[in-house]
Amino acid sequence: MRRLIFCTVILTIPIILSSTLSFAVPTHGPPPYKGDDAPQAVAYFEVSFDLGQKPFIIQLQDKDLIRHARDIVKGTEKHKVHVSGIIAKEKASYNPGWLFHLVPASISFFEVAMEVCDAAPEYVDQHLDDVGGSLLPDGRWCPWRARVVGEVGVRGD
Repeated sequence: MRRLIFCTVILTIPIILSSTLSFAVPTHGPPPYKGDDAPQAVAYFEVSFDLGQKPFIIQLQDKDLIRHARDIVKGTEKHKVHVSGIIAKEKASYNPGWLFHLVPASISFFEVAMEVCDAAPEYVDQHLDDVGGSLLPDGRWCPWRARVVGEVGVRGD
């Protein structure tokens, strides 16, 4: 059974007309359909480093970054194709097999980066306690070999 909240709106046109209009607003239900062209608010992408490594999944929450990642996958973006972000020292359900993930709001794409933020994902995983100290001093990870290779289905948060 759906609950309805009744709202009252008073319309007033100076001195000539004053009227009251009431309507029902549903309190739940799916968001309005925006069409197939509307970018999703959240999308997940697989990042590859080398052949044979387990997949690393990033979550993007910015429509421009989602579009950028899709352009990388399509091959239309050829310059800023590497992934960078701040490491969160905890597992994420959408990135199984790794003890860390990238903070979605910190993710960006780059063409060239300083060596101080480059590290193999396995090395980061094995030395997670050092991230933010002797390893990746500010917690920013920018692996030079990281490249978005595909969009993946939505996974739990």
